[in-house]
Amino acid sequence: LITGILLGPVAVGLHRFGARLVDTVVEAVSGSLRAVALPELSRLQDERHAFVARLVGIVGLAAGVAVIPLAALAAAASPLLDLAGDEWRPVVPALAILAIAGAGRTIGDLIGPVLQALGRPGLLAVLAWVGGALSAGALVVTGLAVRDESSGDQVIGLAVATAVLYGFVFLGLNAVVAVRYAGVPARSLIRAVRPAAMAAPVGYGAGVLTGRAVDGVLPSLVQVAIIGGTAAGVVMGVLWLLDPKVRQLLENGWRRVRPQQGPRPATPLPSSPATGGARMPRPAASHTGDQTVPQRMLVAIAYHGTRNEPHVLRLIEEYRSMRFDVDIVL
Repeated sequence: LITGILLGPVAVGLHRFGARLVDTVVEAVSGSLRAVALPELSRLQDERHAFVARLVGIVGLAAGVAVIPLAALAAAASPLLDLAGDEWRPVVPALAILAIAGAGRTIGDLIGPVLQALGRPGLLAVLAWVGGALSAGALVVTGLAVRDESSGDQVIGLAVATAVLYGFVFLGLNAVVAVRYAGVPARSLIRAVRPAAMAAPVGYGAGVLTGRAVDGVLPSLVQVAIIGGTAAGVVMGVLWLLDPKVRQLLENGWRRVRPQQGPRPATPLPSSPATGGARMPRPAASHTGDQTVPQRMLVAIAYHGTRNEPHVLRLIEEYRSMRFDVDIVL
């Protein structure tokens, strides 16, 4: 309503079209994370250290998962909107800015499950009211500032206002609430989102350079696939290098989709610190020719505290790499 009064229907329609593209990605990511975060955090509400550790992990996962499609969308904006028609071209420069807002919103939306798990729905309502007031004020200021500009500049102005609100103001406000009421160290939140913040511009830049190379050479739909795939692949590569948790997630996903090779002889299991370095029992096996082929194994790992976590992750990775079914209970 505010932007319609100040800027007219053209700028509002263009802005909403670009924002809707970003919202589609955000909802696909944050919707599933919110559904998982609330029951998971509620289960740990009386164990503050575990609550904080799990929340930091979810924040890092949300940031990493969100920037992959958002970087691809921003980089492939030009050929993507070519498919929609020339009248949508003014949205192209705004999409990269709106992607920043989308990343901030994906992370900021987690404050809802956090406050619900902590039993503070009233504070969540206050945040919603404050957010509404800040949004209205920012739109009024932006509308007055760009009302005499072209439709393209108006769309960019609205995108900048949205990015400032969701990428910085709301995200910072939610971080303060998480630090104050959930006891999350600010440094932990920064470390959690740092790999995604570094990977996103690198992937976007790689996509833009790829777009310049294929511009006018290939059909728009093929360009979207190549540019988006390049941006997403580079982002995942940087995340793989910088974030151990994302690296483990990507490696586990690759193991699930890669073709299974033939059976191999049983692999001796790693030493277990809980048993003083003794070898753990081999799994049940069946005999095929001269080979012993394991069928399935159940592994139970018990550990206490956080100092053992690197060893536990290595142990899990070694079990996961075996060429037979392994169920792990931690």
